[in-house]
Amino acid sequence: MLVNYKLADGKVIQVEVNEEVAKFLQEDKQNHWKQNKQEKRNLSIEAIEEQGDQLIDETAQSPEEILLAEEQELEDAIMNGRLKEAIAQLNPRQQEIVKLLYFEGKTPADLGIKYDVPRDAIYKAIKRILENLKKFLILPIQ
Repeated sequence: MLVNYKLADGKVIQVEVNEEVAKFLQEDKQNHWKQNKQEKRNLSIEAIEEQGDQLIDETAQSPEEILLAEEQELEDAIMNGRLKEAIAQLNPRQQEIVKLLYFEGKTPADLGIKYDVPRDAIYKAIKRILENLKKFLILPIQ
């Protein structure tokens, strides 16, 4: 019996084999085809389940959770506004230090070099700034 045989280089040739070998090759080909089909089905099911999990996670918030999140956003916005107002109460040099440290990522050592002062002086200035900000944030700003 003649069967098609694919060589490693992709070329297909016909080979003479006995019926038992031909039957085995045919069954092996069918099993391989079924296995590939099952793997694709499993991958598809897994992908659908993952998407479903994501959809469930995204829509799982209760109305109470949504309301709490919105309240937190509002509180954060108010606090950010109060923080901006508090920073505006600082003198210009203190405002610049806050900007450089907390918004531009500079280090106290960087500021010591910039202002030509010892690093300890910067730490003391930061401590005073934070104390002033606390006062402004704890007491109502007018």
